[in-house]
Amino acid sequence: MVYLWALALPTMVLVLLGRLAMLQIGAPDAGLGHQVVLSVADIATWGALILFAFAVLGGRHPRVWLVALVVCHCLWNFLELTSVGVLVSTTAYLDWPMLQILVEHPNIMVPMATVATPRYLQVLLVAVVVQPIVTTPVVAWLLRRRGRESSVNRPLLLVVAACAVVVALVFPVGVPDRHAGQSAPMGIAESMAQDVVRTVSGREGSALVGPARAVEDGPARDVVVIFLESTSRRATTLGDRELATTPHLAGLARTGADVENMSVVISHTSQATAAVMCGTWPEPVSENAAASSAGPSRVCLPRLLARRGYRTGWFQSGYTYFENDTEMFKNLGFDTVVGREDLRRTHGFATVNYFGLEDKAALAPSEAWLRRIPKNQHVVLGYSTLATHHDYDIPQSWIGSWVSDKTRNRYLSAVHYSDSFVAEVVAMLKRTGRWGNTDLLVIGDHGEAFGEHGLDFHTGVPYDEVMKVPAVFTGPGVPPGPVRTPASQVDVLPTLAKLAGFELEGTPYPGVDIFGPLGTSHRQQFFDCGYDRICTGVQDWPWKFIDNFDRKPAELYDLVHDPLEQENVAGQHPDVVRRLDASVRAWRREAERPYD
Repeated sequence: MVYLWALALPTMVLVLLGRLAMLQIGAPDAGLGHQVVLSVADIATWGALILFAFAVLGGRHPRVWLVALVVCHCLWNFLELTSVGVLVSTTAYLDWPMLQILVEHPNIMVPMATVATPRYLQVLLVAVVVQPIVTTPVVAWLLRRRGRESSVNRPLLLVVAACAVVVALVFPVGVPDRHAGQSAPMGIAESMAQDVVRTVSGREGSALVGPARAVEDGPARDVVVIFLESTSRRATTLGDRELATTPHLAGLARTGADVENMSVVISHTSQATAAVMCGTWPEPVSENAAASSAGPSRVCLPRLLARRGYRTGWFQSGYTYFENDTEMFKNLGFDTVVGREDLRRTHGFATVNYFGLEDKAALAPSEAWLRRIPKNQHVVLGYSTLATHHDYDIPQSWIGSWVSDKTRNRYLSAVHYSDSFVAEVVAMLKRTGRWGNTDLLVIGDHGEAFGEHGLDFHTGVPYDEVMKVPAVFTGPGVPPGPVRTPASQVDVLPTLAKLAGFELEGTPYPGVDIFGPLGTSHRQQFFDCGYDRICTGVQDWPWKFIDNFDRKPAELYDLVHDPLEQENVAGQHPDVVRRLDASVRAWRREAERPYD
């Protein structure tokens, strides 16, 4: 009774509140019954601890066991609250690799886990961590004064507790939205076990599909790629002419090529980076396979061109050790990787969020790197912006008046700030004498949702506020004018390789040269929502099909008559649904094969 009333019940209340918060993000369409099902793992974990407590507190050394149980509950509280904060901040679930980052780099993970945690959960954290430590000994002393003694079948309780642990471990597996319904300790344990299996078996990440090489086919040029973090096309002037957030990007589009229908493959930064720079299908799950020892499943553009004598560098103002991105960039073929942890001159640059500094902090290091390279040696130069990542905390001087909603206004202000960064990169290329022979791509990794379909952020959002991003090519090799044919991020590598003066030989890539003959042909654009079996689909103009697995019914939209995806017409076109569903299933088998 001491344990139940003083510790376990308050903890369970906290955990269930956290689970409710996570379900609103990870499984917003789950009904009450589905939410109850997704809470089974938490209830089983709680039940196991209760049964174990009853078994050990009535035996020898009850005070020692009581201390151990208090520590366990405090740890459970910490992991659950951290998982909520991480999910709200990044739309990623807390797992073993991320917990390692938390231990090794608390300077990034602690703000990430707490900046978006609802205030009431912070209060409950204090209440449930401090309250048991204070009240449990008092309640125990009072009960001893009353002469209560424990008489329980301890072996039986321990067996039942072990069974409850097994239920907590295996129940969410195969259940839709299982990450949202998985208790934090069990999710960490599962990812740790997977990591051990991959290491022991020697099967880590992807297996290279085959060799490839770049063969000279024209005058060689420099290649510069700027990734715009969490930037929807609709948030730019390109997507909304009345919205003057990106005048510099619009200017580049007027002299270059604006790909008006660029689709995201997976709405997660690392996977989008692999899709763009490697021209390959990322694994349609949350793990960053490109950061594993095996690397991405195809040879990436930096490595292809490095073999032709190019120097390669990646620069960003955010930390690169999050999700092991440092290894990913090296696997992509970048010989120089500079992130927040490598920046020495930080004075005068604002901290924009828990990931690092404002974007312009990366400019000086990249210019210094570029000036050290002879002008007759070509480069692949990559940047990733940061300001537009949640929680859009940019320098106050950049906050504008775009819309009435404060959060979205901050986001659009961050998009405007990122546009100024693009302008400064162009100015730097001109200063260094590189601009005249550089093909530049500015592209979004994914968009950001603000409730257009009842969803926020980007993971788990299959609609065009997330899946359509800006993509502007400019440079001497770029055919000017708008490109209206739908394209995918996997089309970028063959396009940039051709612009740089090279043809690809060897292993075929799934994408095509956007400006070549196949670029104007009809192609399907496949996508996935970022985590195991949340949603996936295909755009097959004019149709867009979304498979929600078992979370909710499939969706079909006619993009010609319904560009904002408001009317699901799946029931009216069963033949189209069956055809596109078969295409999506075949694509997922192809995308997953190198990672099996």
